Amino acid sequence: MRLKTSILLLISLYGLSDVAAQGSGQNAFVSSNLIFSARMGALGANGFAIKDGDLNLGTFNPALLDEQNHNQFSFSYINYLSNINYGQVAYARHHEKIGTIAASVNYLSYGQFTETNPFGDETGSFNAGEYIVNLGYSRPIDSLFTFGANAKFFYGQMAEFVSTALAVDLAGVYHNPRINTTVSLMMLNIGAPLSYYTDNDRPNMPFEIQMAITHKLKNAPFRLMMVVENMQQWELVEEDENTEQRDPLTGEIINVSQNTFGENLMRHLAFGVEILIGKNMFLRGGFNYRRRQELKAPDITGLAGISFGFGLRVHKFHLSYGHNTYSLAGASNHLTITTRFSDFAGKN
Repeated sequence: MRLKTSILLLISLYGLSDVAAQGSGQNAFVSSNLIFSARMGALGANGFAIKDGDLNLGTFNPALLDEQNHNQFSFSYINYLSNINYGQVAYARHHEKIGTIAASVNYLSYGQFTETNPFGDETGSFNAGEYIVNLGYSRPIDSLFTFGANAKFFYGQMAEFVSTALAVDLAGVYHNPRINTTVSLMMLNIGAPLSYYTDNDRPNMPFEIQMAITHKLKNAPFRLMMVVENMQQWELVEEDENTEQRDPLTGEIINVSQNTFGENLMRHLAFGVEILIGKNMFLRGGFNYRRRQELKAPDITGLAGISFGFGLRVHKFHLSYGHNTYSLAGASNHLTITTRFSDFAGKN
């Protein structure tokens, strides 16, 4: 028999970084909100609406998939906090009469843990992790609008405990190349767990509504981006974030609420910028206000919520790197490699 506290420790990992910040309550799968693309890691959030044939963006937002993704293959690896790591493998095909289809497998490894009996004696070890099998589909409605959907199966295992779930994502994208503007709207994780690690605490799927807008300046090599996250919930400030101040006149301790209109508004927003240096190199940076507020240390803000990275095309490969700072405790490093099989075969 394994010690219950070991399992509870694993489940507590669901509070890492901004993953646990997707709405109220406990989330069924932490991997449902992780950033699997190095490009998104550099920009600081999921959901940025960039329609330029990047398969890794299309696996998150299926409405971004199109004929540019035909025969693309990508691999992503992320060195997360402590011994946690995760990644993604994805592939896409485009059919003129059907649309674009993409398949991906995501994994999240928590690492290896010590197995003990109720008396604390070590009896071995066990692993814990999660997997997401995703099938995405996209089809243009007309020259400006595209519809997309993801069907996802979640599987998690912690020792002998297993959790499963089914969910879908729905997305729409407006892309106008004449004005260099893209707008997207997504509904994420519409579904429910089929089974969970314990019957006594059955969580919800982290449903979320997102909107994003991207605009490339006409006469400058800049692409400016903004994501509006968690549109389904206005108040994102927790009660324990309120601060205490001493009244300068009476000397009494006053509880100062952080739950203001401006604070809640900013916690819905994430910003990114991409600098295009020629056709083969890109510099990227991002700022996630909510992550900064929730993960900064008292009196020491540090680089929490700030991210950066680059993209580089080398021969037949596209390499992307992203560095995402969470707190003084650490940061994540994202690496993505994308290529097109037909570039090697000389045909589709």
